[in-house]
Amino acid sequence: MSATEQIKSGKGLYDRTTSELATFFHVRPGHEEELREALARFEERVRTSPPAETVHTGLRSTRHVIFDEGTRLLWCTTFETDFDPYFDDALLTVGVANFIQWIQHTVEGEAIIDWYERNGGAAAFDKSSDGYEEVARRALPELKAIITTVQVGAAAYFESMSTWTMTEIIQSAALREAFDEVLEHPDAEQALQHPALAPVLKLAAS
Repeated sequence: MSATEQIKSGKGLYDRTTSELATFFHVRPGHEEELREALARFEERVRTSPPAETVHTGLRSTRHVIFDEGTRLLWCTTFETDFDPYFDDALLTVGVANFIQWIQHTVEGEAIIDWYERNGGAAAFDKSSDGYEEVARRALPELKAIITTVQVGAAAYFESMSTWTMTEIIQSAALREAFDEVLEHPDAEQALQHPALAPVLKLAAS
């Protein structure tokens, strides 16, 4: 199925297991440096997330680009699954507050800050609180509606690794690592003479 066959939620295209999201914001006058600092903190939060958390959300990549002499911001991300579950899981897992810290420096973020405050603000969206997920899930549809107003679907989209899910890629890497350990065992040469292992040896030699 090609990336141009748009059948998923949101405005982005998809290529096999992966989808894309591109959003454009206007930077609030005088907020460029604060935005850069907030984006650095956001990236660090995502970068240091436990691997299992990243796999759960389906995140493949995310990047922010400030352009037009510091007046515009592009936020684009690629992910597995569909826009709706991805957005829900990403916000619930990473935390709404981590998105607010950079979105507040954009003109479009004013509507999101209004949404945030109307739904309880920092106290309601505290990840450590018992009612966090309930509050977030109830409020997220409105936030997604706001995000789609600044979303622009790609004209074309290709992901070179979209044939495989992250789980499959991680499992394959782990299998290769385990096989390398087997090759280092002193009895490996004799054990690997079995004809059934010929395909594995051929792959390892490539």
